[in-house]
This record gives sequence, structure tokens and C-alpha cells, in this order.
Amino acid sequence: MIGVSQHLDMFEIGVWSENSPQPLVENNGYKWRGRYRWDWHADVGFATSYSPEERVKPVGTYIGDFKKIFGYYSMSVGSWFIDAHTLQYMHDKYGIVASCNRKDQLGTDGYTL
Repeated sequence: MIGVSQHLDMFEIGVWSENSPQPLVENNGYKWRGRYRWDWHADVGFATSYSPEERVKPVGTYIGDFKKIFGYYSMSVGSWFIDAHTLQYMHDKYGIVASCNRKDQLGTDGYTL
């Protein structure tokens, strides 16, 4: 069996984009609007529940953390839902060139996409 380390040039670790964890929201100076520490409803958990100006600050936090851990900015991002404003910001500021949306099942997590 060939080890993953022998094929690192074939794979990329990407960023997962989610604004919903309470510590991420509060560490960026915003008031937590969720009912629980991690609220799975769309009006709290997605970037679109914040103003366009508020959306970019958490992006800088988790992309900055990614770079501290891995030593580079990822070129890809995944999320349950990425809005156009946030994705454009990620592209312009951090060089994101690919994204994926992971749609959820009907009615799961307090929303349906």
C-alpha cells in the first residue's frame, strides 16, 4: 500500500467555512445570536446571517489559523453554503480558486438547501 505522504502533491487540504461556532463569533467581536454554543440554524450558522462587512472578519480568522497550522493558504474552500460576497472576498484576499457546497438532507440541522 502506498502511503499518503508519497502523494501529497496530488491532494490539497482545504478550508471549511462556517461562521456558526460561538467562540469564532465572539472572538471576532460580534454578539452571539445562537441558542446553543453551536447553533445549526441558517439564520445563525451561515455567513449570510451577518452583514457583508461582518462576514469577512471570521474568514480572516479561520484562514489565518489554517495558515498557522499548515504554513500556506489553501486554494480551496468548502461549506454547507457559501454566498457570492464571501467567496469573492476569499478569492481576492486569499487566492481561493475552488469551492464546493455540501448540501444537507431535507430538514436536517434546522434548514433545507
